[in-house]
Amino acid sequence: LLDGQGADELLGGYIGYQASYIRDLIKGGKLGTAIKEIVGSIYNHHGFWLDALKQNGIRNFRNKNFFSGCALNIDRYSGALDKVLYNELMVSNLQQLLHYEDRNSMAFSIESRVPYLDVNFVEYVAGLHLEEKINGGVSKWIMRESVKGVIPESIRQRKDKMGFVTPEELWMKNELKEFVTDIISSDSFAHREYWNAGEVMKSYDRFVNGEEVYSPELWRVISVELWLREFFDGRKL
Repeated sequence: LLDGQGADELLGGYIGYQASYIRDLIKGGKLGTAIKEIVGSIYNHHGFWLDALKQNGIRNFRNKNFFSGCALNIDRYSGALDKVLYNELMVSNLQQLLHYEDRNSMAFSIESRVPYLDVNFVEYVAGLHLEEKINGGVSKWIMRESVKGVIPESIRQRKDKMGFVTPEELWMKNELKEFVTDIISSDSFAHREYWNAGEVMKSYDRFVNGEEVYSPELWRVISVELWLREFFDGRKL
């Protein structure tokens, strides 16, 4: 099977990269180009940015109220865009995705190939100017130009990028409600030093009752609790 891993990290495919690019342009004094990119990004991705602003506020609130201690704040989009893309390709995001892909494909005896990560292609694309990757708020610009007349325009010009999402929010509200409630009301969850169990419970109740929107922090604390039970509880140190 052929897989598209690497294309986003090489060609600025994730919409969040556009914020890094715009900051770069402003810092470099290229205000005209920055304005063009701001207008283009809002025009092409206004729904994404509105949702991102809403989610950012919710997640900041939950991070402040859920967690104990001083966690390191990591912003994958901070810094110059070329450095962000390098880090995504060589250190963080892509390394995780390739790990998942290898485990999943091998679990089902599937040979998976990633043509965008051919070394010659990677070296060529890495040397392109940033405006050939993001242009007027359009991601993967040079790739879109290269397939003009080859694929249907409805596909070539598609801007509503979406990851491989699951109906996590629906599961957490419906099918997993009893499962989640049992976990966050347990003694082990209540006595962890990493979070405020009472606040997590209140937030989950508000979400289930339609008084608060969903964000991934809820599932992440559940995952960590299950991980701690599996690998640490009862372990002799």
